Amino acid sequence: MRTSIACMKLPSAIVAGACAGAVASLLVTALPARTVVADAVPATDLGPADRLLLSGTDGKEPLAIVNRNGAPGWGQGARAWNIGALHVSKILNKVIEGERYKAERDAITEEERKGREDFDRRFAELRDKYGQIKPDSPERAEAEQAIGGFRQEFEVWSRGMREAQAKLFSEQYDRAYKDLREATQVVSDRQGIDLVVRFIPPADPLEPGEPASVFLQLQARTFVTMPESIDITQDVAKELNITLD
Repeated sequence: MRTSIACMKLPSAIVAGACAGAVASLLVTALPARTVVADAVPATDLGPADRLLLSGTDGKEPLAIVNRNGAPGWGQGARAWNIGALHVSKILNKVIEGERYKAERDAITEEERKGREDFDRRFAELRDKYGQIKPDSPERAEAEQAIGGFRQEFEVWSRGMREAQAKLFSEQYDRAYKDLREATQVVSDRQGIDLVVRFIPPADPLEPGEPASVFLQLQARTFVTMPESIDITQDVAKELNITLD
């Protein structure tokens, strides 16, 4: 489940659509990487040989194909790379839906629920105690101080809960992404894949939204067209023991 591209340099595959900005020297090739063992060469094969010389065209020099680190290579340093494509968000969302992650989110949701119940109870007590105080009452200052302190305490608690939820969100996606990378590496090693780029299937419909949102969705699509054979999403999902829709 792979094809090959040849290049001198690739940008990071972390950002969706990164492959679209690869250097101009990228050259797509259909040659699969292959290792020839000298003492086990089938009778129908040629070689082994140090290099394969292809005739030049239009007066150009012949092209020499060599074995460069187990892959077809040519020129000063160019070589073929086996490439795979991974629908990252589809897998990440499934991982995050898992029981372990859900239990952590449920725990912080329950903590927030109990905290709000406690603040609701205390607010009701303050309302019963000071709700009928008149503006000129001697207890007016005491009531304002008590209610002001309560309001400040609630704001501090609310901010702390938001920060805790945001931290959990970040930590969960960080762990899920590390699990995804490890599974992707296992699949890549098994299938002999050198590079894996993230992608969104070109044929997937765009989600309705503002023009800027729609434009970002288009930018995130690494490929306009692609061979299905390079899609390793199902293989990585299987390695993670998850089932995709």
